[in-house]
Amino acid sequence: MEYCDGGDLSTFIHSRQKLDENVCQLFLQQLASALQYLRQNNVSHMDLKPKNLLLTSKINPQLKLADFGLAQSLGNDEKETSLKGSPLYMAPEILLNKYYDASVDLWSVGVILYECLFGRAPYSSQNLADLIEKIKTDCAIKIPTNVKLSPEVGDLLRRLLKRKPEERITFGEFFNHPFIVGVPAEVAAEKGRQLMSLIQRAKDYESVKRMNEAFDIYCDVLKQLIPMVQSETDLSRKVWFQEKADFCFKRAEKLKALTSVSKDVKHTPLPASPSVAAFDELRALVSTTPSLKSALDIGVVAVQYDAEGQFANALGGYEAALQQIIQLLSKEPRGKRKELLHKQASIWMSRAEKIKIQLETHSEAQYEDMRQCNIQ
Repeated sequence: MEYCDGGDLSTFIHSRQKLDENVCQLFLQQLASALQYLRQNNVSHMDLKPKNLLLTSKINPQLKLADFGLAQSLGNDEKETSLKGSPLYMAPEILLNKYYDASVDLWSVGVILYECLFGRAPYSSQNLADLIEKIKTDCAIKIPTNVKLSPEVGDLLRRLLKRKPEERITFGEFFNHPFIVGVPAEVAAEKGRQLMSLIQRAKDYESVKRMNEAFDIYCDVLKQLIPMVQSETDLSRKVWFQEKADFCFKRAEKLKALTSVSKDVKHTPLPASPSVAAFDELRALVSTTPSLKSALDIGVVAVQYDAEGQFANALGGYEAALQQIIQLLSKEPRGKRKELLHKQASIWMSRAEKIKIQLETHSEAQYEDMRQCNIQ
């Protein structure tokens, strides 16, 4: 087995008392990657805690998920009743002898994030009886105010630590949350330089009439830019990424319209509605409403997952986007914006339903057929 000589996350936290938010973000992104793989295979870990998160080294460590002794197969809609886990990180519904589902892992992630940020678990106690009594109470977790948190991590922490499972963040929302898909400033800057180099290469290909290569690069860059636009919290960088995404989208659409390119890439999907102009218009109309703009960004990321055949992730993204859009549609006044929002929601809802049916059948042959669909 791989040797991890950096110890475990529990020791790492205690040696530093608490971790900076950017360190927490990197570790949580790595944990989310592991959980994403587990959910794709309908596996629940059931014992997530810092001692089960190993670090590859003492310098620039990578987090590794370990100890699957309590893990079990548990689909998104399946329930369980057996007592499993470590009490300090155990979801309330397990201790209360209620049915529970795979979302108990998300509660554990919330406790881990809390401990990383504040140096202790939210229900720290002197003995087991006191701990169980605290967990059984119906009081919301209190977030300390003596540590300055970004809006993104504060939002994620509160949504992970919802005592009622039905109010807790879903796996799809978790994997697409800005704190999870976001990147530190220095990483974003380096990524921006890499993408600009790719965009310049695509322009060079265009100048010598190598349209197929240019098209492929624009699509690849666009796929990378969309989650960065969604997650970026710095306004100037967000605008910069959005401008580059818009440029790549328009160039790719123009190249796709050329006969010589279309023949070769007829199955390559782009993140827009059937009418590119309509989707552009919708994005412009919601630009002044952050909640709607965020919903569209999440939906576009779902389209990219869909195009890559990552259907469980795509379904989570579609559902997260639709949840926001549908909530806001009821308050939206009549007009062009509401009409376009309704059409886009219908497209994504239809696609989500098809994916859900396919996932429930667990048919690999059908998965391969879905790759060939024009998802928009």
